[in-house]
Order: sequence, then C-alpha cells, then structure tokens
Amino acid sequence: MKKIFLLLIILFCSELSFGQNNSQCDPPSCGDPLNDPTNLLSKRSIYFDQSFYIREEFKPVIEAHAKYLISRKDRKIIIQGNSEDRGMSEISLALSLKCAESVRRALIQLGVPESQMEAISVGKEKARRLGRNEAALAENRRVDIIY
Repeated sequence: MKKIFLLLIILFCSELSFGQNNSQCDPPSCGDPLNDPTNLLSKRSIYFDQSFYIREEFKPVIEAHAKYLISRKDRKIIIQGNSEDRGMSEISLALSLKCAESVRRALIQLGVPESQMEAISVGKEKARRLGRNEAALAENRRVDIIY
C-alpha cells in the first residue's frame, strides 16, 4: 500500500512539473534584464582598437544600457577604462580614461543623466588576459560597465 501511495505522489508531482520551463531564469519573470544572458544588457564590455573611438559593433550595446539607465533612475554605473599592459603606466591610464570618457559622452548624448555614472581609469591594473600577443592586448583594451 505504501508503494502505491508513493507511486501516486511521484506521478502527481511529475504531472505538475510537466511542460513547465525549468530554466533558472525565464526573462519575463527575472525582473531585471541585466540578469538575462540573452539580453544585450548582459554585454558589459566595450572593446577598442588602439584609439578611443567607439567601434560601430558596440553602439547597440551602449544604446541598450542608455535605455535601461533612463528607465531606471535609481541605477548608477561606473564606466571603467582598461588598457593593454605595454607602455608607460601614465599613458595607459590616460588612454583608458579617454575610452571611458567616450562611452560616458555617448551615454549622455543618448539621454542618461551624468549623475548616474562615473568614468574612471584603471589603466593596465585589471588585465583580463595576460600576455603580449595581439589577442591578449586587444582583450585588455576595453571599457567595462559596472552596475
């Protein structure tokens, strides 16, 4: 009798969960789109060439963050400029600040209040990838948007 009862409970529970989405985060129910890995807002790094001009491919990312910040006045970001690890520290700091400032200016042009963001430079101190090959250098020339 106990076995039949246990079997009925298992069948009942399996029918309740049948057809349900068992993923950790269904975008409509996540609440904050920053937590949705399929959302453009999950991209928080803007990569640069050896200049401080925003590449065309990253403009949609910046636009998505601008829309988010405009709709959520309570959210603030740090725009953290990073640079490759070659050259003098002073030059790395200056270039990574120029990159961070270019992202900040783009967000301002899109309507984000200056009070919601701060641009900083960490230069080559927070390298994402070690090495002096082009792939490592390119990965470190970036701005990170930190919520």
